[in-house]
Amino acid sequence: MSKQSFLDCKKPLLTAMIQKPDPDSCISAIRNAVYDGAEAFGFQICELKREYRDEETLRHIFSYCGSHPIYITNYRQRYSDKVSDEDRTEEMLTAMRAGAVLMDVMGDLYCPDPRQLTYDAEAVKKQKELIHEIHDMGGEVLMSAHIWEFVPGNEIVKMAQEMEARGADIAKIVTMANNMDELQSNIDTLFALRQKLSIPFVFLANGAYCKYQRIIAPMLGSWLVMCVSRYDSITTKEQPLLRNTKIAFDNIDVDPYRV
Repeated sequence: MSKQSFLDCKKPLLTAMIQKPDPDSCISAIRNAVYDGAEAFGFQICELKREYRDEETLRHIFSYCGSHPIYITNYRQRYSDKVSDEDRTEEMLTAMRAGAVLMDVMGDLYCPDPRQLTYDAEAVKKQKELIHEIHDMGGEVLMSAHIWEFVPGNEIVKMAQEMEARGADIAKIVTMANNMDELQSNIDTLFALRQKLSIPFVFLANGAYCKYQRIIAPMLGSWLVMCVSRYDSITTKEQPLLRNTKIAFDNIDVDPYRV
């Protein structure tokens, strides 16, 4: 199984997020997503029961992704809600050895913060050491922050620049878009991020108007298209359906990466 890069691709990849509790459910979701047009996969390890997080089981699950690149997260929720940051990190490193290529390092790893970006000196030092370790493994790093409120563009840019300074390959920030004014501000922020960052970024939103941003953002510079193949009781409803997103992208008669 090859480790295709998320950084060398020529366009944002349609990434099917897998949020399932056991291997059979994961494999079924992968197979459905392949036929819906998935170009990459994102595994939310926190949704997988802990008895299935060993390298052999993860390698078996990942084998169904073929050569598609794999992105992994392990947030403080579901089956990881009582797991320490250190143990969650070790589980993700195991997933990297099993075939994943892009690892999500939360911006408040080792020191939880409401905006998921800590400035605690010791925590930042440990994050930088972890990023170095991932790079030594041949992996890539996405640093993330999920903010459950609207944040003005200048603050978003500063957060992304801090992620870049810590050594992340991709900066990911999720804010809110509760109305048209917030959506408009977020779209303006997309252009600011393109101008002021030297690494790729993922800028998304939750809220009533979030799906506009989640579909439009990759056409304006955001680097991953996070989708779900089917909605169920676990999947993130803010993420657009994979097949619908593919139709939208296939029918836009503009290639923003060549203009």
